Order: sequence, then structure tokens, then C-alpha cells
Amino acid sequence: MPGLNGLELQETLAQTGRVEQIIFVTGGATVPSCVQAMKAGAVDYLQKPFQDEDLLGAVERALTRSSEERLRRLERQEARERLATLTPREFDVLKGVIAGMLNKQIAAQFGTTEGTIKVHRGRVMEKMGTTSVAELVILAQRAGIAPPSSARSARIGESSMTSCRETPNQIGITTERFRSICSVQAPLSSALVHSFLMNSGLITMTA
Repeated sequence: MPGLNGLELQETLAQTGRVEQIIFVTGGATVPSCVQAMKAGAVDYLQKPFQDEDLLGAVERALTRSSEERLRRLERQEARERLATLTPREFDVLKGVIAGMLNKQIAAQFGTTEGTIKVHRGRVMEKMGTTSVAELVILAQRAGIAPPSSARSARIGESSMTSCRETPNQIGITTERFRSICSVQAPLSSALVHSFLMNSGLITMTA
């Protein structure tokens, strides 16, 4: 292919902020290139010749991931638009609330009264369209505002659950697919394949 190769195109798209679902189709697969592509978010890495169902399956996964990513972008945009309606002090209160601080602690931090913080907190909840701290934490995370690490153990795990669902799609690869790629260079045992995946950071492997 003249110009950029597949990996370079994938990297260029990532650098420009474009989230594209990429399926690699190659006649010259190597283990390092497969690992690099999958770690960077490729949907699949197909070695020629491949079965029609393999390509169709990859396309279906790509469409699903694209739809999910679009939904996440819309949710993130909506959360940020709500966040933009907060005053600077309301934003400070929001950060205190999602960090697990009590009203009196937030009041002490800003040198004001607990009653004043309660008013600010009520306005934050109203503007953000939430009715509980758990909902506020989720919305703040969608907008890119994460609570300090000390408070993360108390948060509800929507983002963690989403991450767990996404991980196999983002970096997973079946044993048979990896073996077919590896066989271009040399046959590998299951133990060696697993070891390579672990050492390369591709810790998700499905049978």
C-alpha cells in the first residue's frame, strides 16, 4: 500500500482524535503488528485467506462498537453541557460532593456555612438533573470529572462495568485467531501464546 500502512493510519487517526473502528486484513501478518493493532483498539486482525464469516463477524462487531461509541459521545456532550451551567462555586461544591465530603467539610474548606453549601448542593443536583449522589458521580465521570482516588472505592461501578464489557472487544483475540497469525512465522503452543499475550499486555484471551 503506497503512503501510510495500516498501523500508521491507525496511529494517525488516533492522534487526530478520530474514533474509527478498524479491521486489519493482511497477507503479511506478524505477531508484533497484530499485538500493536489490537492494543490500539482494532476490531480484528484477519490473515489472508480468511473465511467469509470471519469478516462478516468483524464487521458486525465494528458496527456495534461504533454505535456504542456514538452513544457515549452523546452522553459525554450532554453531561458537559449540564456542567457548563454551573457557577464556579457550584462546580467546587460538585467536586466536593463526588469526592464523598460532607456538607460541613465542604463548608469548612471554603470558609462558609453548612446552610450555604446545602443551597449550592441543591442547585447542583437540579442543574445536573440528578436525584442522588450516585447519579451525580456517574454524570460527572461522563463529563470527564473523576473523584479523587480515595473516594473511588465508594462510587457505584457503572464505568467499571462498562470497561469490563468493552475490554474483550477492544483488545481480546481468540486463541484460534492468534494461532493463525503466529503460524505465519512458526507454530506456537497454547502456553507460549498465552505467555506472549500476558507479557504484551493483551491479558484478555477467549477460547
